[in-house]
Amino acid sequence: MRFLFSILIVSLPLWMSITAKGHPEIIFSLKHQSALRSIINIEDSALLKIEFLEKELTNDPTVTYLRHYHLFITFLRYERESDYLQFKRFDDKLINDWNNKELDPNLKTLQANVYFHKGVVEAIHTNNWSAFSSFADGYRLIRNNESLTSNNDIQKFQSIFLILFDQLPESVNWLTQFVGLKGNTNAGFKQLAQYLESVSNIEGIYDEGLIYTALMHLKFNNTHSVFLNKNSDLFQNQESPVLNYIYGWLTLKNQVKIKKFSNSLTEKFPLLYYINGRHYLNALNDSCINQFNSFIEKFEGNSYKADALLRCCIFYKIKNDTVQLKKTILQLNNLNGYSTSLDQRAKKEANIISSANQFLLKSRLLYDGGEYDKAINILTSHKEEIQMNNAFHEEYFYRLAQLYKKQGLYTKAIENYKLSMTVKNPKYYYAPTAAYEIAHYHYKQGNYEKSKYYIKQCDKLNTNDFKADIKQKNDALKLKLEL
Repeated sequence: MRFLFSILIVSLPLWMSITAKGHPEIIFSLKHQSALRSIINIEDSALLKIEFLEKELTNDPTVTYLRHYHLFITFLRYERESDYLQFKRFDDKLINDWNNKELDPNLKTLQANVYFHKGVVEAIHTNNWSAFSSFADGYRLIRNNESLTSNNDIQKFQSIFLILFDQLPESVNWLTQFVGLKGNTNAGFKQLAQYLESVSNIEGIYDEGLIYTALMHLKFNNTHSVFLNKNSDLFQNQESPVLNYIYGWLTLKNQVKIKKFSNSLTEKFPLLYYINGRHYLNALNDSCINQFNSFIEKFEGNSYKADALLRCCIFYKIKNDTVQLKKTILQLNNLNGYSTSLDQRAKKEANIISSANQFLLKSRLLYDGGEYDKAINILTSHKEEIQMNNAFHEEYFYRLAQLYKKQGLYTKAIENYKLSMTVKNPKYYYAPTAAYEIAHYHYKQGNYEKSKYYIKQCDKLNTNDFKADIKQKNDALKLKLEL
């Protein structure tokens, strides 16, 4: 849920509005724009620019919005409780003030963005109902003022909600009646592409559009690799730490190697240390530990800390450093929170990492780093050593199948998925996931009866600690087959 809402992180600043007659009107002066760019790029001068504008333009709603946006970005950087409280105090007062006065129609979009800021912050703070209500308030405000708002603004907000609400489980789809918009991912991406094209020649607006478009593709588009390949040059020349963070996630998802992010970027946005650490670990590079430690030390929120510590555990296990391994497992289990799905998964895996096989761990990292041939070589050359312990049989065939799948060798992949299913160890997720992979393969091939068979096998085998995630994917496939 946290990442679902955080896709709106930087879709919020607005540099243009529209008059009641339908003619474009710039409501952000050059000084406003300069301050906004500084906020997005997390520059030290951002706060000074805001303070200067507050003195020069007393009671200017646009400057007040900039102050709100600065507090919003500050919270996102570290997720500190003190920053949350500061943001909430300012936000509550601002919303109350703006609700009690008649804003210029051109500023209604800023007010809607304020609701969006609040929604993101509340979602990260796990106040999900408050988050949804805030997003709904923002969207209704835009829809109620369509005649006073630019077509670009409507297109931007509606594309976001079309995609977002299509991700809601069927059991809570009734919530969309509060907003008056039913989800449709394909329509949302089409509208999003149209929006991005329509602002391609507007300085700043296009960069902003690229940020949330990238986030949407990262989370909700299975072909986000196409988006990454098309826009990789754009990403590599960006100053915004937030955009670099999204780029980092896209590269991890698509097993693409990149140079580490510079110290100037990581200091501004500590989550980039986490991205660096993962890339180093996938290359079996010792520098991963320094990057993960810097992330844990400098990032004050809970997000991805457990996952970072688990990856340190994997490194120590591969290196046979049992002292650091035990110390790090203890540190992981004593964290204050496990807010993301990766963190929750890490907490479960921490209980079995000590008994994991080093060769399987190496193949897992090489897979994540896109080194499929090297990973296959490790597995096949150490097959006898790995299979001396029956507990590793299921994982061995599963990882080999995943690698063959990545190489497009589907016959070999299916063969090894089936071998993974024969072990049927109720503790692990490999067998049910293998069944799902076979079901999904046959569905794509149009072999629906075979797909249905393996869907049922997945349900039967799914008794492990990760069963909720597997069930969600399997249920989605059932819907496609109308089971």
